[in-house]
Amino acid sequence: MSIDQPALTNDQGVRSRFSRFFYSEEVPYGLAIVRILMPLALLVPMLARWSLARELYSTDGAPTPLWFNYGWYNLLPLFSGGVVVAMHTLLIFFLFCSAVGWKTRFSLPAATLLFVYINLCDSVSTITKYSVIASHILLLLSLSHSNAIWSVDAWLKKRKQLRAGERTADAELPRFAIWPQRLMQLMIGIVYFGAAITKMHTPEFFSGEQMQSWLITNVNYNNPIGEYLSLYPASMVFMAYIAIVWEVLFLFLVWRGWGRIAMIGIGTMFHVATCLVLGLYVFPMVCISIYFSFIDERTAIKFGALFSRVREKMGWQFNSAPVAVSTAAPEAGGRFRLPSPIVYCLMMLGVTVFGVELEHRLDRYGVRRPEGPYALKEITDTHLIARMLAAPQPMRTKDMFDTFELGTGFVGGLLFDRRGEFRQGEMIAAQVGLNVPHHDMWLECNLYDSRGNQLDRVGQIVSRETTRANFYYSLNEVLDPGEYFFVLKSGGQEVMRKRIVLKANMKPPVAN
Repeated sequence: MSIDQPALTNDQGVRSRFSRFFYSEEVPYGLAIVRILMPLALLVPMLARWSLARELYSTDGAPTPLWFNYGWYNLLPLFSGGVVVAMHTLLIFFLFCSAVGWKTRFSLPAATLLFVYINLCDSVSTITKYSVIASHILLLLSLSHSNAIWSVDAWLKKRKQLRAGERTADAELPRFAIWPQRLMQLMIGIVYFGAAITKMHTPEFFSGEQMQSWLITNVNYNNPIGEYLSLYPASMVFMAYIAIVWEVLFLFLVWRGWGRIAMIGIGTMFHVATCLVLGLYVFPMVCISIYFSFIDERTAIKFGALFSRVREKMGWQFNSAPVAVSTAAPEAGGRFRLPSPIVYCLMMLGVTVFGVELEHRLDRYGVRRPEGPYALKEITDTHLIARMLAAPQPMRTKDMFDTFELGTGFVGGLLFDRRGEFRQGEMIAAQVGLNVPHHDMWLECNLYDSRGNQLDRVGQIVSRETTRANFYYSLNEVLDPGEYFFVLKSGGQEVMRKRIVLKANMKPPVAN
């Protein structure tokens, strides 16, 4: 440090680091990738719901606006079916234009407003966690220069400049302040941290009960892997603790080096797993799209150099010939080109008219049928009517029980060492899984030999809020090797039984 250079105070150092963190200028590689992937992810549910827009979001159907839940009945207007179909069609158009980067400075804000409004109109099914997260990302993309590269806007701007002779094809890429990208990174980290805090206050998450009930149902979409995984409940406890640790550490370790690689790698595997075992499709796509905001300029350059080496090694050839630009005056009678804004407006109008007309012709509710709108059919089956109107039947005893497993150890209150063969001297644990709701009951887990003789009897009271009951036995040498049965009884009635094979204890030889 020179004598004339003033020393930086600690406050100046903090302000300098803060300024560099948010306002250093970079080429927006990461933002461009998020701009491409996020609208494509949102197109998946929006395209699926387009044919149901009249029913879900308009006054012609049965909308459930979120603001109704808080007593604000006139907060936002609700529109008729035709208007809502036009709005939903425009949303799809704007999301597509945002992904390709065409008129992005208009398409992204318009997509954000329409996406938020349509989600708010259906608080029952459309608005979810991923739609809230995606709304914030769309807003940040609207405030950024994500269209500066890898977009139709950038290509049109480059072509215009080449024609005017203002720049060459290999000019330097534009650079902008990085603060929108930083806010995306902070947002996903804070979302994970908040999710971890919520899980810490949910005992059923750590016991695996919450996850197991999710795995064995198709609340979202079909998840056969989840149904298979539910057979091993101890694995859910292990994964629950891994998820908590990862969600807490993500915000603090994701910024550089191996911490970034580990956090994003684990996060990607976590979200792919939620797709396979929980039937979540859109939520993983939204979160993984945000991960690309962690690609900074240095990382993008490294990947570009790696791709160049791979391309040279594989012999891939791309046409990179420079664009020839003529400086001569345009000839009379040359081709007429519509300006890009006019083409954009015409396409927007054409897509909207096409969408409204297509929905009109589909006529999902049969309004324009010769026989009139669809009507509810009268039930004529007397047995079905009697069954539907009958008093509710009490739950059968066997329906109150889910699992009955035998093992020797527990992880987080769940049996993990499940087996059917034991040796003399081992401690055996029997765990019963119950379905809720159930009443208070007296359970017995009795031991029988192969001839049906009862050897032991163990019982306990199981209260109505209990989901698991444990029984313990010591297989001492009083029991001869052979076949035995553990019989679960409720109210003296046998519900389940498990067979075990008891083997002799292999004692080491005694030294003389």
